[in-house]
Amino acid sequence: MDKLQYVMDLMHRDFGCSTNSVDYAAESVLLFSDELDTNLLPDFFDEINTEKEVLVHYYAVDEYIVYIITDATNGEWKLLGVLKDNKLTFHKAFV
Repeated sequence: MDKLQYVMDLMHRDFGCSTNSVDYAAESVLLFSDELDTNLLPDFFDEINTEKEVLVHYYAVDEYIVYIITDATNGEWKLLGVLKDNKLTFHKAFV
């Protein structure tokens, strides 16, 4: 699954954002799970993630930041979250 295309489709469909990839900033970061800000995660995240390290892909468009947390070893998607004003406004678990 192409992450950027998935994010662009979601953001266009649910939030009215651009479908042009040049409007999106992207970055990926390898983190230990305990480095994640729990205020930006749904309460059940610890139940779906047991890995010590995760790879987090960030996408920014307009006033939104989208993150996709994946398994650092096999790239399996764990969680997608959409932040607006530093608050989680949407999330989807992939389990």
